[in-house]
Amino acid sequence: MINYSLRFARLSQKKGRKRWVEDIKRYFTKCLDRDFEGSSFEFSVTVGEYLANLYYLDNKWVFENINRIFPKDDEEHWKAAFVGYLFTSSMLSFSI
Repeated sequence: MINYSLRFARLSQKKGRKRWVEDIKRYFTKCLDRDFEGSSFEFSVTVGEYLANLYYLDNKWVFENINRIFPKDDEEHWKAAFVGYLFTSSMLSFSI
């Protein structure tokens, strides 16, 4: 969904539309609710890994949800998101 969203953003930028498909954004927001069945450690890792891309798609959404992406009250999901974030950071340093 993130790769699709990034492609959509590149194409829609030329047409002046929003960068992120609303339905996908709503789904990601719903998955940040730990009681939702779509919420998982894999989702947390993915959101952490693609945090910079999500910021590109909608920086306001990232700011509004940063405490849900890295939840202080749920250490396991916090660690999962941070591992994803660190994975991307380490991959960027190897490509430089």
